[in-house]
Amino acid sequence: MSLFSIRLFTAPIFLVVAAGSIVISYLAKDPALKDLFNSDAVFLPLLFQNLFDFGGNIRDWYLTPAPYFFPDYLVFLVSHYVGENIYSRIVIFAIIQTSIMFVFTYLISRQLEKKSALFTSTLVTILMTWLSLNAGEPFILMLFSAFHFGAFISSMIFILLLLLYPKCKTNSHRALILSIQSILTFLSSLSDTLFVVQTLIPVFFSVLLINIIFHEKQFRNYLPATIPLPFGILGLVLYPNLIEHNTRYSIVIGIEKIDVNFSTILSIFNQVIVKTPFFGVAFIFYLAFSVLCFMYLLKKRFLFNISKQLIQIIIFVFFSILSMLFVALLVTNQAQLPPRYYIATFIWPIIIGTIVCAYMLKNKFFYFYCSISIVISVYLCLNALSIARNNEVSDDFYPKDISCLDRAISEENLSNGIAQYWDAKYIQAFSKSGVTLAQYWDDLNEMRWITSKTFFKNNYDFAIVSKDAKLFKKSIEQINIVIGVPQKTITCGNRDLLIYGKNNFRTRKINIPGDSYKWLGCNLPTVSGNYTSKCEIENERNSKPGALSFGPYEKLPSGNYFFEIEYVSDQRKSDVVGDWDLAIALPEQAKVLQNGTLLGTDAKEGKVSGFFSIDSVFNMEKIEFRTFARTGQRIKIIYFVLKRLT
Repeated sequence: MSLFSIRLFTAPIFLVVAAGSIVISYLAKDPALKDLFNSDAVFLPLLFQNLFDFGGNIRDWYLTPAPYFFPDYLVFLVSHYVGENIYSRIVIFAIIQTSIMFVFTYLISRQLEKKSALFTSTLVTILMTWLSLNAGEPFILMLFSAFHFGAFISSMIFILLLLLYPKCKTNSHRALILSIQSILTFLSSLSDTLFVVQTLIPVFFSVLLINIIFHEKQFRNYLPATIPLPFGILGLVLYPNLIEHNTRYSIVIGIEKIDVNFSTILSIFNQVIVKTPFFGVAFIFYLAFSVLCFMYLLKKRFLFNISKQLIQIIIFVFFSILSMLFVALLVTNQAQLPPRYYIATFIWPIIIGTIVCAYMLKNKFFYFYCSISIVISVYLCLNALSIARNNEVSDDFYPKDISCLDRAISEENLSNGIAQYWDAKYIQAFSKSGVTLAQYWDDLNEMRWITSKTFFKNNYDFAIVSKDAKLFKKSIEQINIVIGVPQKTITCGNRDLLIYGKNNFRTRKINIPGDSYKWLGCNLPTVSGNYTSKCEIENERNSKPGALSFGPYEKLPSGNYFFEIEYVSDQRKSDVVGDWDLAIALPEQAKVLQNGTLLGTDAKEGKVSGFFSIDSVFNMEKIEFRTFARTGQRIKIIYFVLKRLT
């Protein structure tokens, strides 16, 4: 066996170590991977289970703000059919996504430094495996589905096509490359806006800059950076027309939050560098090297005689980092951009930095690659052995608290319940009882966010409340007020299971035709009145201005309704003592459906009633009924009733 063959044999050994480390960390439930099983992370597994195992419809889903159609859906489709359950599918997805990154790193390396392409891609893969298992976000997202890593994979494919384009010898081949680029751009920008920020814009400016500096006159050399642009815009524009429920974040740029955003960016960079000082030093060196390359380029020179194509990619990565930092610094309508938005910022330097090392070290790169790979492989093996010894290795994920919940739910023959966001998809994904959980806020309003509308029911069987939840803290009290005390409460770990019986539990007072509810005066908010001992609202003749009663802000399905309010006034029946209006409480401005006057009642109980309709466009919007006492008038509000007719 030749020395070259022996060298080639090292790559599969290191790759097997990397893959084995990932699998063992999963199967042994490595604490470092705990976030891989939270409600955010199980979105795609649960979506595919709903679509392909239970006959669901994607139009019923409130998708993630970035829908991740490509390549995440394609990759997870394979994982879904290969894996037996959600847990195994998550593991398989992680291995496939890591393998895809390896393949495209190899293909990009072949275009830039062909001799060491296998060693370069292997070193990048084993470095990324080490970082993903030890450094947290954003590196660990290589193992996640639907967390922006797919946009980075798309970026790798796009850069490969960009490198292949100048090597095409015929117009038909160039047209093919541009066509693939355009389709990729449309799918990627539709799937994740980050592709536009971190790939499309930086490619445009890097290609434009280099072509201008070197006085490139051939129009075709501008095409790979310009032709995809309209397809990227098309993907962004068509999103609202293709997605049933629009959840995409809007981005507002301004200077109002520069100081806060700058602190957030520094915090993220500090977090990454402190966790892995080795990477931090290498990252800073890479940035300094990129700046030098840029300065030399402006003088029409290539630092260390690096090839033009490699310089172009170095400049692209430099612009990609600047583009992301620019958006992160100026965005004003987001609380903060977490580390997952910086995947390209931190991972491109690993890939291109390794390729630069291979380019400069030439034949000596093998020893560089081998030394680092051996050290990391030994660490990964020892770490995997330690994790396997300290944890139970199993191809299933069935925590004790979920097992406890399953037993209680199965014994009572229950199926539909509610829970907070961080419990709902997590428990549903790993439960073996076939339970369906709808997400709810503290106030028992539906949380239609990254879930299916079919999970929400008119009636439920139970509620799950976490004792240490950040959301859904007051729900036991809220449920008791609306429904009453549960038939049974069972504690499973840090969660309480509130059992109400089959279809005995409602979160909305009015769901279906025939439902009605009476709000006593003291159940309604007031500005100008006071609550009485008989649960009424009453004002004084000289009370401050404002609504005597308002609310109840009940979300109503589209349909036809009856309303009634009972009140008392000491004035004659012919006197106008107040006013009322019925409106849909929209976020910007209320839409008034009806209004009228309140007449005196001769100190007896009087009523105002009527009918109204909620159009489908206002389905599940909040209703508000307001009363106002005119100056010098005294009114007592006894109750307000709503009834759904159809």
